[in-house]
Amino acid sequence: AEVYNVRVAPHSPYFGPGLLATAHLVASTPWAESVEYYYLSAEASVFKTPPKLEKGFLHLPQGSGLGLEIDPNVIKQYRVSP
Repeated sequence: AEVYNVRVAPHSPYFGPGLLATAHLVASTPWAESVEYYYLSAEASVFKTPPKLEKGFLHLPQGSGLGLEIDPNVIKQYRVSP
């Protein structure tokens, strides 16, 4: 895309880590300018501190990896046991 000066907007049918990984990709490349995603108002977030969406901008965390910590209490509360 960069070679041909084409802008891209990755689609992200994911929530949580998948959406965050796509947002990091867009933030790190000059040829990507937005992320399309599906809005979901979840009952609980798997992240201890969810990223902030403000005025159309997603503020990415600065920690290692994707930058967020998983909340083990939420995982325990919502997991399904066989």
